[in-house]
Amino acid sequence: MDNTLPIHAIMSYGIRTVEASQTLAEVGHVLQRIGHEGYPVVRDGVLVGLLTSRDLNRALAHEQRHLTVGDIVLGNVVSLAPDDPLERALQLMQESGWGQIPVLDGGNLIGLVTRSDVIGALAPPSPNTLPHLSPDTLTQVLGSSALALLNAIGDLATAHQMTAFVVGGVVRDVFLQRPNDDIDIVLEGDATLFVQALVQRYGGTYEVHPRFGTAKWDLDGSHFGGKDALGARLPHFVDLVSARYEYYPHLGALPTVYRSGIRLDLRRRDFTINALAFHISPQEKFGQMLDPFHGYEDLQRGIIRELHPLSYQEDPTRIFRAVRYATRYSFNISPYSQHLMRLTHATLREVTGERLRNELTLMFLEPHFERSLHLLTDYGILQAIHPALLLEGNVAQALAMAVADGMETSLLWVIFFAHVESEYVATVAERFLFSGKIIKTFEQASILRHKPHQVRFGNIADTTFFLDNFPLESVMANRYCALDTPTRTQYQAYLTDWRHIQPHTDGAVLQRKGIHPGPIYKAVRNRLRKHLLNGDITTPQEELTLLETWIKQGDL
Repeated sequence: MDNTLPIHAIMSYGIRTVEASQTLAEVGHVLQRIGHEGYPVVRDGVLVGLLTSRDLNRALAHEQRHLTVGDIVLGNVVSLAPDDPLERALQLMQESGWGQIPVLDGGNLIGLVTRSDVIGALAPPSPNTLPHLSPDTLTQVLGSSALALLNAIGDLATAHQMTAFVVGGVVRDVFLQRPNDDIDIVLEGDATLFVQALVQRYGGTYEVHPRFGTAKWDLDGSHFGGKDALGARLPHFVDLVSARYEYYPHLGALPTVYRSGIRLDLRRRDFTINALAFHISPQEKFGQMLDPFHGYEDLQRGIIRELHPLSYQEDPTRIFRAVRYATRYSFNISPYSQHLMRLTHATLREVTGERLRNELTLMFLEPHFERSLHLLTDYGILQAIHPALLLEGNVAQALAMAVADGMETSLLWVIFFAHVESEYVATVAERFLFSGKIIKTFEQASILRHKPHQVRFGNIADTTFFLDNFPLESVMANRYCALDTPTRTQYQAYLTDWRHIQPHTDGAVLQRKGIHPGPIYKAVRNRLRKHLLNGDITTPQEELTLLETWIKQGDL
């Protein structure tokens, strides 16, 4: 515990401010959605007080929506400077009663120190002390070229007086000793300006989205493009984002985003194991961990846990990500998380079909998909999407085989719908926003799987003519759905051989034999094809001889 720790070491950057002239009706709904305990209030860019959530909620409860923010703010403005010691924050909180103290640098509002920041700084070290990610550790998992890349980004961020962090999945996977070249950088600063500085210094190209404070640095053509001396490939691009926070206008909606600091940025993540970060600037902090939600401990215990109770309600697609992570890492979803998942059924109805389709497609591609399917069924998620999604049989096994064979995603969905009863296929597929033509293929795949047919018992010709009535993708899907080897073999033979067997006799040959054009051409060719499929004839000459026999006998 160090009371002399400087404020800039614990403060939160990029805070949300409120204009004193705004009415409570104008700001109340948004601020309640964001949910912070307090908001600095400014007038003409000058700090004039602090609006607390308690006072805001009390005024709204008393129907005082016409009041301005300035009418109810805490006055007697107090503030801190970045180099003030921690003990100064303690003193101001005690004297003023403010739970959040604004931080000013040269008169500019740059951040906020909260009670949580102070408590975290004063708390004794945890028995589960966070490891410091050394260069050797990062090199071992990410490679020496990736380490050089992170050092370069960190050095430039320091030169631009920005604090930079590696965040999210790559941090998680470093601890799990799993390769991951999806590098995400969060900056306490403007990522859209910083990426331009990166390109100017190191080359490559960039694209920015100023509205969201995001940027992408394409490494091709940069100092870091191509492969290193050991043949290790760096990622094609690095994602950079200004630290941000978000709130959801309503449950199941896409979030509204605004600028913040790293702590608030981590708070918006989906799971504790993804809310990890480490410094790459300033240089003296390189490799120092941030873990405000005990994600490192959950990694060690093998637990998937959300950050707050409304996490799945705000974004129900997090359920699918939780199941993917649990399956991928052989982790367990916490009992409380399972309870929260089961409460999201109504909210799932608000999720667009496209988002649901994307999440399930990603799940199809995970190893051990059968566990994912089991978990979704156990939590009632599939039935919440549509009651007809009572998938039975070997759907997981069929999908796993298709993925192992490198089949395209489109075929995986045909396999999925082959396991839905045909009478429900259209309504379920429409929920996922599939087009009419694709839905027809799904229906035919389901009919082929559920309807008794000649695939197992018919001769080659009967089986081939039967399967010719179905879209090729439906037959391919059922080859994976087949429960026994003989049936699977029949499907495979049709796909690779039988469907390609056609008579050499065409319309020109029949016309030369004196047969007038008409439906008879197709009938004759089908009879010849049947004999070819069943092995009664095997050569073009035998085919011609059989045709001439039919003509001579008047058997057409």
